[in-house]
Amino acid sequence: MSKKLSKGVFRGRPFGGVGVFIKKSLATCTSLITKTERFIIIKLGSIYIVNVYLPDSSVCGRDEVIADICSQIENCVSIHGNELIVFCGDFNLEFDNGATCCTDLNSFMSDNNLSVCNSKFPDNVKYTYCHETRNCSSWIDHFAVSWSVFDKVDDAVVIDTGNNLSDHCPIWMKLTETLTLKASVQTKTAIPEVSRLRWDKVDVSSYHDLTDSLLSTIHMSNDINSDYDKILTALHTAARMCVPRGKISFFKYYWDADLDDFKVKSINAQCS
Repeated sequence: MSKKLSKGVFRGRPFGGVGVFIKKSLATCTSLITKTERFIIIKLGSIYIVNVYLPDSSVCGRDEVIADICSQIENCVSIHGNELIVFCGDFNLEFDNGATCCTDLNSFMSDNNLSVCNSKFPDNVKYTYCHETRNCSSWIDHFAVSWSVFDKVDDAVVIDTGNNLSDHCPIWMKLTETLTLKASVQTKTAIPEVSRLRWDKVDVSSYHDLTDSLLSTIHMSNDINSDYDKILTALHTAARMCVPRGKISFFKYYWDADLDDFKVKSINAQCS
């Protein structure tokens, strides 16, 4: 997608990108291994979750790209003891008897003891991708898991509903496995709360009276630095006592007086 955007104005539907959502309760037991435009790897306890977006047949040198992706994944995933892999995503490839037309992907799955989970879906599942205008459909979204837990995949479903506007149907899998979870202990550095003065909310009369009172007590001397500090202290004291403060993160950094005026005009036009 970034290459497309660098060539000029992009027309049509955006594409690409991968991500993984994790429950907050499992966040402390989850670590990000790596992320690229084509794949992301996280480790949840003893399970590596690899989410991929493999190139389709229109990509030049498709097999070489897939081989490179598989090589990068192997460099990031090291299986020890009871660790296992869940390999999933948009493969842009169909499986026939557990294999695809891409030799490098087949070798990668065999070398890492992975089994595709298509047999876990109901018999009536025929596709995960459907393009009605082109009158075409295919099963190109998949789950694959380590051989050791293949029998623990209890259920798998293709979710085809009218709420989904994509040409891909979401797929869901249930894996019954006891996780070895170890929360990562992270020391959080206290971040000081940053605030700013709300001069737009100040009581001008009170601020004027207090600054007049504080500044009138200052006796100027020949020490310019000392006099400067006294004046600054008086102004800071008056501001602290008369001007409200607010968290800087609360305010929209892009908002200005022109937008205030535009907002008022918009409200008036709506009410009239």
